[in-house]
Amino acid sequence: GSVYKLAICFGWQMPAISTSTVATTSKYTLLSAADVLSIPATTWRVKNLLPDKGLAAIFGPSASGKSFMAFDLGTCIADGRMWFGHKTIAAPVVYVMLEGQAGLQKRVNALIKARGASLSEDFHLILEPVHLMDLNDVQNLAGVIPKGAVVFIDTLNRAAPTADENSSKDMGAIIEGANMLRQLTDGLVVLVHHTGKDTTQGMRGHSYESVELALQLI
Repeated sequence: GSVYKLAICFGWQMPAISTSTVATTSKYTLLSAADVLSIPATTWRVKNLLPDKGLAAIFGPSASGKSFMAFDLGTCIADGRMWFGHKTIAAPVVYVMLEGQAGLQKRVNALIKARGASLSEDFHLILEPVHLMDLNDVQNLAGVIPKGAVVFIDTLNRAAPTADENSSKDMGAIIEGANMLRQLTDGLVVLVHHTGKDTTQGMRGHSYESVELALQLI
């Protein structure tokens, strides 16, 4: 208080706060009920399963076929092909394959043989290591991904090799990296992950509340 009094004695005046300045610089927006009702409805990349933008997960026990399913899903999205009866809207797909590269050629050849046609040119693969907890790495990855693409990260564990999945801090950093990738690409990021020992408890790790959609293998 004495500092303020001394400053005032020497001619200092409290600067006036402009309400208009506060209103224009605030990061918060007040929404009315009408505003909420005017928000566009969810648009689907895979009807009733995956949105065209957001963060999602495919998870299941080890050796359950989740990577094969994710790979097949990605190729269907790339050329707008129906996937198990669900309509897809075509979009570029980038599949970040961090494990199982040894069998990649066999997998691609099997799909081509089964479909009788080559895979879409909009289906791309990345085989180099990716670290979701390294935001510089995330930015570099986003730089080669087409806008509006669907990005598969297979698997989450390999994309964060130093993380403690039981640590809220580490899991928060992983989700932050995935969200950053989603924002930079303006598309959909799909994490492929394992379940824990108790498969009824969902994905392995501390918390995945930020994941907006999860597909559980049965």
